[in-house]
Amino acid sequence: MKKSKWFWILAAVAVTLIVVLGSVWIFFAFGGPDPWPIFGKRGADWVRVEYVPEELITFSPDDGDLAVRGIVVNDSLFLVNNERPVPENHVFSIENYKETDVPMNRAMHEDYSRLSAAVKEETDDNLYVMSSYRSFEDQRVLFEEDPTVAAEPGRSEHHSGLALDVYVFEYAGAGFLKSDAGKFVNEHCHEYGFIIRYPKGKEDVTGFPYEPWHIRYVGQPHARYITLNQLTLEEYIECLEPGEFYRYDGYVVSRQPGPDLWVPEDASEITVSDDNTGCYVITFQEE
Repeated sequence: MKKSKWFWILAAVAVTLIVVLGSVWIFFAFGGPDPWPIFGKRGADWVRVEYVPEELITFSPDDGDLAVRGIVVNDSLFLVNNERPVPENHVFSIENYKETDVPMNRAMHEDYSRLSAAVKEETDDNLYVMSSYRSFEDQRVLFEEDPTVAAEPGRSEHHSGLALDVYVFEYAGAGFLKSDAGKFVNEHCHEYGFIIRYPKGKEDVTGFPYEPWHIRYVGQPHARYITLNQLTLEEYIECLEPGEFYRYDGYVVSRQPGPDLWVPEDASEITVSDDNTGCYVITFQEE
């Protein structure tokens, strides 16, 4: 009788250990720095919002008084890929980052500063930029040197200045993920307005191979929504039905064809971005 009792006790302990160790293995196998973990990130939902016409005001992204009205126009949601190349005459707002000679899109200077500071604080590594803005001519040279690696001129996100190839000392390219900084960037860059632009398993959508070192600025709440729902920028823009309003994480997002754009009268912190598909993405908060 005693032997039978101890047998069942030991069996229960063994089953418990198997469950615990199995859970730990699943977490580290799928919930670590991989950009598409099965566990570890929860999906995010938005809620459609309806406004009556009397609540809305209109403006155009070409209006000369937008800055006075507190409306920011930038390119944070400008889609660039093989099917959506950059028009050669499109002008992006490019400025050198702080006191460096690294040209970046002005829209992301503040948030990149926050991201690099967080990397330093969390990992004690300095985050460096290997490649940022590229002109058409720069891209043409790279493409002619190795068309298997570099995108054709006009089809590289680097034209926008919104894409960065980042690294830390001794860890660059595919090796970036072997560093603590690489793991931190891949896990947390969405908290600072960035996404892993070319994630693993989405090559057929983006048209580019997995690049854990290539981050792209889209701002909030877009970065958070894209990452937590395991989307690409292509999929995100496509799921924003033109003319609809979506509330998420304290923001309201709307994709509209223009040329007249609509927001409610009480909208604040309004940002407008051409998405390179014939529409504009408007982001705002409600007072």
